[in-house]
Amino acid sequence: MLKTLFITACLLGCTLVANAQDQPKRAYEAGIEVVNYTPSGNGHRYDNSPANNPAQWASGVFLRYTPTRFGMRLGGNFSRGTVKPSYDYCADCLEGKVTDKELQLKVGAQYAPLEKFDWLYAFTDLYYRRYTSTGDLTGGICGCLDVTQTRTSNGVGLNVGLGAKISVFKSVYLSPEVYYDVLRARDETRQQANLNGSLSSTYHETTTMHRPAMRLRATVAF
Repeated sequence: MLKTLFITACLLGCTLVANAQDQPKRAYEAGIEVVNYTPSGNGHRYDNSPANNPAQWASGVFLRYTPTRFGMRLGGNFSRGTVKPSYDYCADCLEGKVTDKELQLKVGAQYAPLEKFDWLYAFTDLYYRRYTSTGDLTGGICGCLDVTQTRTSNGVGLNVGLGAKISVFKSVYLSPEVYYDVLRARDETRQQANLNGSLSSTYHETTTMHRPAMRLRATVAF
């Protein structure tokens, strides 16, 4: 948490310096999400192992339209990772490599409440998220299991936070954002035996996650 607060303070400090000069107003922007950082990890778990790195680099695209202090936003993110589940207190658990994929599609709005400081804004994004993970795992209490385990998740989430629009070059901007992420999703987990191809188990659950996060976007105005 201290690291998060320090990074946030640095970003806001850079914002105050970079916005000392007024820039011509251009309503449209397009760009990429340079990094998205979640201190607690991405929250999605495959067995007992976090499925994604807390920092996701260059994983999204971003569009913004701000003709006035009120603006509209669109975005999309895709990430992919491979992890090896680890268990500190489970000698007979399944082991192997797991590959996960995550897609998010976002639509939102933002508003700059202070006319004199219109580079500082509040925002909210509503998003759809699809997450899948697949792994070929072996082991178990008898050491004889060989299964493919697949998790599929579909959910809806909400981001609410504060951001800043920093002019770094003519028509080029950086937008650091600090926000809170809430997600509710429906998960399905299936386990299939590789020896005979039979479906050994399947179950459903509802996941709710709450987590702070931050991201940095780079855009070009036109």
